Amino acid sequence: MLRLTPALHLSLLTTVTLAACGGGDAGDGTPLPPCPSGNCGKESFRKAIPTRQQMLVPFGGARARLAAPAVGAVSEAFDATADHVDEINATLDGLLEDLELLAGSTPEIQEDALHQWRLAEGGLDIVLVLTTSDEIQFQLGYYVGETGFAPVPGDEVAASTITIDDEGLADLTFDIDFDTLTDIVPEVDTAGLLQIRLQPFGDEDEIWYDRTGFAVGGEEAEDSITTYWDFGDGDGALEYIAAFEAGDEATAYVRWDDAGGRYDHHAFIDGFLDHVMTSCWSAGGIEEFGAWMVQEGEAILDGEIDGTEDACDFGPVADHPDPGTDFDDLPAEGEWDDILAQLDE
Repeated sequence: MLRLTPALHLSLLTTVTLAACGGGDAGDGTPLPPCPSGNCGKESFRKAIPTRQQMLVPFGGARARLAAPAVGAVSEAFDATADHVDEINATLDGLLEDLELLAGSTPEIQEDALHQWRLAEGGLDIVLVLTTSDEIQFQLGYYVGETGFAPVPGDEVAASTITIDDEGLADLTFDIDFDTLTDIVPEVDTAGLLQIRLQPFGDEDEIWYDRTGFAVGGEEAEDSITTYWDFGDGDGALEYIAAFEAGDEATAYVRWDDAGGRYDHHAFIDGFLDHVMTSCWSAGGIEEFGAWMVQEGEAILDGEIDGTEDACDFGPVADHPDPGTDFDDLPAEGEWDDILAQLDE
């Protein structure tokens, strides 16, 4: 059944257990969806289907927290980052699970330039269509409709252009249209577009998760950019830049590894107030340094600092490949010491 939760799981087929199916790879390390049916179509087509392993954000600190002893207060910024990552992953997880399940079934159409899979659950069909002219670049369409419906280009819930090479995914765009999904399944009650882009970033992964007019349950609409960098071995970074319908704005950057992390943000709220915050944590999310202040213009109205910034493993905007001007309003290295002096006056 459709998982109608605040996290927006999209999967229609939660009763199927993937763990027993087994997965595989394309011989070059590229993950392939499991194939319990034994006839799932050409390998090149299945190689082009994005998987959860490739698309979800592994926030290493969140995993470490589960085993961390209760030896201090967990950073609120750590929790906020974990919540944001969980929301992105939950939004994608169900849909990617559907793609894996569809690609693990026998195609109802299997041609050189076209594969089409269909599965049914609860009075609805989900259909996956992949087309290609060269088995390098693929067009993907994910459709939801009444039993037996015929998929029509332009009516996709999700659409993707995928390029593969010898190492797997070389380029990817992936758009999820929540307006279309809500029209079909009103209980989803979500508006807007989520766009995912795999970007070149040296030997590492950079993935964009961008929301346009995104709103759940009639809440305030959000336009935002979330970018994730995977540096390997539990080492990563995340930026978040957002503008809201009422005029508020927010910018945040998080850098982490298995030993801890740092969070910086600046928010412009109510049309005249600036809220600035830094939090640094050790393994398990235990806060080692925390600071915040509220400003109106140059005047600091309120604030608090707990600890010293030298407890942070990372500096401001550490390892961001191109921070630009979006992060100019975050405190620079050591600036919290000057702010502390002003707060003490």
